[in-house]
Amino acid sequence: MYCRPHLQHLLGTKLSKKADSVHLAEELLLFLEEILPACGRGGSSASELGLLRNVLRSKLWQRELPNLLDGSDTGKGSLNATAKKLVDQILEARPMEAYLLKLGAGLLREGRVSSLIAMINALSDRLACEDGLVQWASSRRQLPLVPHILAEDLSDLQDLPEVSWMYETMSDYLETYFRLLRADCFLPLQKGIRDFLNGDATDMRVFRASVSEFHLVRGSKGLVASMEVTNMFKHPVPFPTRVLMPSNLVCMSLSEEPFAEVLWGRVAERPSDKNVQKKTSMTVTIEFLDDLNRIDRSSFISCLLAPPPGGLLLVESPVMFLSFGPVLRRLQSLTGGEHGTVPLGSSLLGLPKSAKEARKELPWSRFTIRSLEKSIESGENSFDASQRQALEVILTSTLSVVQGPPGTGKSFTGVQAIRHLLKVPASLLSECLEPRRPYIPPQRGLSSPPFDSSDSESDLTFSNPSESELNQTKKLRVLVLTYKNHALDECLLDCLKHCPGADVVRIGGRCESEELKGRNLQIRSKEKIKDRAVGKMLRSLILRKDELKPQIQRALDDLSVKLDPFQLFWQHSPPQQKLSLLHGCQLASGNRPANQRHRHQQQHERIRESIVHGDDSAPQEFQSCFQKWCPFAPRESMAVQPPKAVLKETDLSDEEAEDEVKERQALQERLEKLCTWTPGTLKNISVFSPPPAKASIVARGPDAGYTTDVWTLDTESRARLLGMWLQSETSISWPLVEALCKENDEIQARINELERHHMAGILRDADIVGCTISGASIRCDLLADVDFPVVLVEEAAEILEPQLLAALPPSCKQLILIGDHFQLRPAIQSYQLGRERNFDRSMIERLFASEEADYPKATLNKQNRMRDEFLGLLRPFYPKLQTNHQRIRDNQMLTMAGKSMFFVTMRSFSEVEATERRSPTNPEEAKMITAFCQHILREGYKATETSVLSMYTGQVSLLRSLLRNARLEDIKCSSVDRYQGDENNFVLVSLVRSNAQAKVGFVSERNRLIVALSRARCGVYLFGNDEILKRKSKEWREVLSFLNDQGCVGHKLPLLCPRHPDVMLEVGQECHHVCDEELDCGHRCHQACHREGNHPRCDQEVEVTLACGHNRSCKCWEKNEAFEQIRCSQLVEFHHEICEHFDIRKCWDKKKRCETAVAMCCDNCGEESEVQCWVKKDSPESFRCSKPCTRKMSCHHPCYLQCYEECDNGMDDCKVCEAEREKVRKEKLEEIAKELREIISPDYVSIEEIHLDGCSEHAEVQQQLKTYFPEAHWQITLEECHRIKNNNLRKRFLQRHESIQCPSEPKLLFVELASAEDAKLAAEAGLALGLGTRQKKRGGGQGRTIQARQADFFLSTRLEKRQVGKNPRKIHLALCRVQLGRVCDIGVRQHRRKLDDKLEEGFDSAYDKESCCHRLRQANLQLALPIFTMELFVKPKYNAAEIPPYWSGKVVYPLVWCQ
Repeated sequence: MYCRPHLQHLLGTKLSKKADSVHLAEELLLFLEEILPACGRGGSSASELGLLRNVLRSKLWQRELPNLLDGSDTGKGSLNATAKKLVDQILEARPMEAYLLKLGAGLLREGRVSSLIAMINALSDRLACEDGLVQWASSRRQLPLVPHILAEDLSDLQDLPEVSWMYETMSDYLETYFRLLRADCFLPLQKGIRDFLNGDATDMRVFRASVSEFHLVRGSKGLVASMEVTNMFKHPVPFPTRVLMPSNLVCMSLSEEPFAEVLWGRVAERPSDKNVQKKTSMTVTIEFLDDLNRIDRSSFISCLLAPPPGGLLLVESPVMFLSFGPVLRRLQSLTGGEHGTVPLGSSLLGLPKSAKEARKELPWSRFTIRSLEKSIESGENSFDASQRQALEVILTSTLSVVQGPPGTGKSFTGVQAIRHLLKVPASLLSECLEPRRPYIPPQRGLSSPPFDSSDSESDLTFSNPSESELNQTKKLRVLVLTYKNHALDECLLDCLKHCPGADVVRIGGRCESEELKGRNLQIRSKEKIKDRAVGKMLRSLILRKDELKPQIQRALDDLSVKLDPFQLFWQHSPPQQKLSLLHGCQLASGNRPANQRHRHQQQHERIRESIVHGDDSAPQEFQSCFQKWCPFAPRESMAVQPPKAVLKETDLSDEEAEDEVKERQALQERLEKLCTWTPGTLKNISVFSPPPAKASIVARGPDAGYTTDVWTLDTESRARLLGMWLQSETSISWPLVEALCKENDEIQARINELERHHMAGILRDADIVGCTISGASIRCDLLADVDFPVVLVEEAAEILEPQLLAALPPSCKQLILIGDHFQLRPAIQSYQLGRERNFDRSMIERLFASEEADYPKATLNKQNRMRDEFLGLLRPFYPKLQTNHQRIRDNQMLTMAGKSMFFVTMRSFSEVEATERRSPTNPEEAKMITAFCQHILREGYKATETSVLSMYTGQVSLLRSLLRNARLEDIKCSSVDRYQGDENNFVLVSLVRSNAQAKVGFVSERNRLIVALSRARCGVYLFGNDEILKRKSKEWREVLSFLNDQGCVGHKLPLLCPRHPDVMLEVGQECHHVCDEELDCGHRCHQACHREGNHPRCDQEVEVTLACGHNRSCKCWEKNEAFEQIRCSQLVEFHHEICEHFDIRKCWDKKKRCETAVAMCCDNCGEESEVQCWVKKDSPESFRCSKPCTRKMSCHHPCYLQCYEECDNGMDDCKVCEAEREKVRKEKLEEIAKELREIISPDYVSIEEIHLDGCSEHAEVQQQLKTYFPEAHWQITLEECHRIKNNNLRKRFLQRHESIQCPSEPKLLFVELASAEDAKLAAEAGLALGLGTRQKKRGGGQGRTIQARQADFFLSTRLEKRQVGKNPRKIHLALCRVQLGRVCDIGVRQHRRKLDDKLEEGFDSAYDKESCCHRLRQANLQLALPIFTMELFVKPKYNAAEIPPYWSGKVVYPLVWCQ
């Protein structure tokens, strides 16, 4: 009766302590048991769940019930009053199902309190997950990975657990981080959708989406969709780089009520072209996430093809779900307790006993300590006291924490620890490492592809490794995890430097070091030869997958045909609707010309006959009527055009986002499309999914609720009708595609498993394996297959604890956390979760700063990076930090700056908001910093020695744009967040915030302040509004106070001239002195004062004599440095040697071709034309005579083309031939009209078998067969032959003559049929169905037949002897009278070169001379009238000439069958 939290509180706390409370609750339940049946209520188990669902939602159980019970007395009167009030509220909420209270009363009366709690827990969890109230679910294992998107279960942060310094149980620990990570992934999206539904779309983009194509791609399950998306609201930049980034989570609304039913996916690919940012639409590829979606694929495929009337709405979350999805799944699967699956067990909980477990020595601890002491004694390495203490803590603890302030050598300390750990002998590892088990290949199921017959069973199994091989696998392998790729590269390079001989492998494709690229896991896996058994299995699987590709493509093509709206209407509508469509069609009535009305009326009559006779094939003429009825989609764009004037370069440029895109692309597989399905016929037609809960004319079957007149339906109802048929057709036809895709997915999964086993072998051979935390999250299965006794985490303060927990391999015995929690914290999506739930607290901060548990930890306190005076900036945060003066003695400040550190006060309110990202910018600061950078480089410093940082990405884009315009692209410009871990000689920081409201945002955060102040070695310069910072931030107040005491705060930089110290300069100003030194060329330098040895090139004008003898003037530096490149521009006269014409050119130019106009005679017409001289002399074949042609074409009519053109190219458009064809057409149509009048009985059909005993018809058939099967090559046995007389087909055959270009004398041609059933169908209903494809019904049986698109008639058989083999083969033929009309000869004149699906305009059929094939399209298939069908056996003749003369053995015929 009670929901889980309150019942558990009542029964588990109050009832165990107070007997009166037990009596109170028992009497209450008994009273309810007596009063509820008296109300006459009752129900089933479904009603019980309904009651619990309602109770779980109500505020009664959340707030009123605890106060009600706490305020009740133990007296009888109070009890009755309390119970009465309780029952009244329950009955008012859900009166039909309140009897469930009886169940709770029975359990409590029997004293089974624990059973009652377990029952309520289970039901409550189930109902909570169903209703989206996940905060009430008792276990993370009961929760779906995604919440109900319209629920408010994540919005109330008080219902979410808070990150604590310690946890009592592992269950609480896992529960906390799973729920918080889940909330962080989906809370911004849930809030954005809720704001959008309330009319506010400020913080989230909403797109309209439509499917353009589906693809089967390598590595993804099922089909992915290419979707065209447009912005629903105005945005200055339609598609910036940060929008729809690869791996972003997307949510699509499939229902009429926005986001009531959703589909989850992730962005698999988006265009990389920068120009797409300014376009109004963009095509992205979406991969659907089956484990997140609640509907099956056939349902959402039909919803995507037939969206609701409002269209598909799409929103995105910036969460990289490719990385965070595996983390959520891993956290949900981890278990605690004694036999739990969490690495290091309870050592992570933060309790005092956990700290004791972390201090336990490992079997190799003493050995590594001795190794450290020996290296120090021998002078091999030298460490300061804090580094040595940190190494001792690391080497002697199961879980150690090392905090290192900026520049203290954290990475160096970690690499030295790895160096000593790698020296551990294998004998010390036997106690804690299990030997590697032999790999067992995946079992072959029924659907698995068979292996080659040459594969023996022994080849497909792995032999058990010997004891010596098992001992070789025992090594102290180290896994290195970092947050950024750059930090990973630096750490692995240090490992190669300090650990000679160590085998280092890097996981991940985005590597900046050339030395590490050869150690990439992907490259290693390609270079290493696979096991013989694995290789054979892979080959077999790949061959089977290659066989599946054409099958899937054919299935998708067939589905595309079936989902054509015209086919949907014909196949699914009842006869009454087809007839009503004809009756209301305006093509046969209205104001159209009489001949057109008459023609359409005749077509309608033929269609009515087809409908009455139940023909499955759709007449082509019916399509014109359907096009008039079909609901076409509006042509206007649904997107709002963005204003072009506001687009700026700073809005389009976002290099940090581009870098992030590259990192994400490196983590995921390249998208390789195997098959493509384009539902093109649905693109311009409105097709709506029917509403699931409404009963309308389109919501039921054909016998209940259909309208008999389809013209009375409005546009939306027509679209819903087509949508219902599309949904029905998809449910019938999709299982075949789904089965093929599923088999493809299973094969790919087995391929991935074999590849993973191969990669695991490479990792087992390595000593050090490096990976980013995102890569480790994605490849956690691979890391779990390899023993990693030691895991070292660099940048541990930037990594979310749940992400690190999920990435730890199960074999981890020693965890080393290195970082600085005073610097940047982990990045999260929801700022509120960090502020109110402490979700941005890293594991290293939780364990290091815990006051209760004293974990093994150390702090490095001697920095080796920055000048000593910089420590005053960091002293408030690191009071014990000291400087290693020997390491920083070469850190020299700027020669033209009076201070090595300075704060430039800029108090004008110059802050503005960036157009696109809503990120503030400060143009005044950006201009000042750019000018200062130019000043620094002018004094001879390299651009790579200077870095420019900012707190905001909008300011970073503005700074990069200004630096690029000033040709300072080599200066590193980055946000403070991305620059952590880097350093440079000189650092310039733009603080941006300067506004009238005195808002400072996260500039006041201590973590970013420390990073900004600690990146420079020789000089740090800050630009910002000091008054606002002092007023809003305590930390900034301390920093500015120190700078002010040092005289390092002012409104301008203290710049001076290094050569004239008495001259003070402004930023960008040059010294007023003139250099006046003598240059090497003898001239004086007249430029402004500049550094010594940096003279500009001499610009004095001098005269030089060139090799040609001419004189010209040039710059002095050109004479000395580029004399050979000086060109003489004087004009000279010359004559061409061949034609002897005179011409003029520049002296340095090469001789050009003669362009003098000369006369040239045409070989065809004999007339002369003017051409350039070089054409006549050098290239006479390129001459084109443009005179009118005087010859005749092959049709003996005058040619109207130009002289140089082929005359026969104009035959297709010959007007004389056209008039002759029209004359012949009229005469032929008169004959046809006469034949039509002679048809007395249109329904007469006769299919009669003819005797094979020498009758005239048999002889005629035999004569035709001899032509089709050359007697010298084939032996033919005619088994059956049927004569066909079908007046209906003959009538259609004659009527179709009206629509062709030029009727001619029909030819007798053969067409091949698949079976005797198809031959019978062709005789009864025509070749369109006889050659068509049959659809299978669900559950077995034959369904309807889809018309063939074309028919090919051949003059001779296409069979080859190797296809038939030695034994006779049965084939089925139909001999037809074929009206070919005007024939298009393939490859002749300017016609198509290949016989394809298209036909030249103005022709009725096509003929390919190479294959002797006549082809009729679907529209003209009625022009082939079957007159005979036959069944025969064909056997090739092998004569002696076909056997090689040197062959002396037995003749063996090929046994290859064509099936």
